[in-house]
Amino acid sequence: MAKKGFGTKFQYTTDGGTTWTDVGEIIDVSPPAPSKDVIDTTHHGSVAGTRTKMGGLVDPGQSSIEVQFDTENATHQELQTRANSAHEEPENYRIVYPAGTITEFDAVCTGCSPVVPMEDKLTQTYSFDNSGVIDYDAS
Repeated sequence: MAKKGFGTKFQYTTDGGTTWTDVGEIIDVSPPAPSKDVIDTTHHGSVAGTRTKMGGLVDPGQSSIEVQFDTENATHQELQTRANSAHEEPENYRIVYPAGTITEFDAVCTGCSPVVPMEDKLTQTYSFDNSGVIDYDAS
């Protein structure tokens, strides 16, 4: 059954997860998109000359959010600071879906890309490089 995305929240914490701050005016959320390396285990004795494989390391992937950009919004300023800070350690983020499911992950905010159209709203996309295991059921 289809679910509506309207009402999804993107949050960050600065105290290890005791309190969470909503990032304001979110338009789109792209959740973590992990991928796994594949290791080729084929050898000269492989059955019928067919390649064999096994799973390798998991890359937790990237995430992003697009917001209606407000230069005076404190949460937008915080993410912009994180994107422009050298040697940042991964921070805690989470996505709260309308039905209450929570996806929690650590990530480094790697960029902020503003768009300033002549006849539309200002937007900014914040990019995140995820680090470590993603908790898909943090509720």
